[in-house]
Amino acid sequence: MGDFLKKADFPSHALIVRPNSGFLPGLTFKGLNKIDAVKEAIKRCASASIDGQVLIQTDMRAHMNPTRMKVITELAEKMANRLATLCPKCSCPGWGIVDYIKGLPCEDCGIKTKIMSHEVYGCPSCDYRETIPRQDGLQTTSPMYCDLCNPYI
Repeated sequence: MGDFLKKADFPSHALIVRPNSGFLPGLTFKGLNKIDAVKEAIKRCASASIDGQVLIQTDMRAHMNPTRMKVITELAEKMANRLATLCPKCSCPGWGIVDYIKGLPCEDCGIKTKIMSHEVYGCPSCDYRETIPRQDGLQTTSPMYCDLCNPYI
């Protein structure tokens, strides 16, 4: 169990413990972040489980999982930035990337690949669109991504 606890980032990330044999009312323990509580939950669930086994999993509820908290924070910041960006045509908030265009050329043979070549920005209100080259400046891609130079077997 020690390896699992380490991989799960316990105790900063809470756990859920329940009987392995399915749902038994009152025997699903959530938000466990103390080892004594985990051991007690395991003991109670194992004795109630038909096969004597328990299911231990990470508690993915955001308030019990700092990794999810971080991802949600980053997403909220992206959403706030998007809402603060106005359409250049109608000034509606929400201007941003709405699509990608594939076709970045192979640096060896020049044919279009499945790698993104352009970003499409758009407005949620007036449907105005602008297509621009990818922002990282990449103009070709490795033959590794080319169906001609590196075909599937």
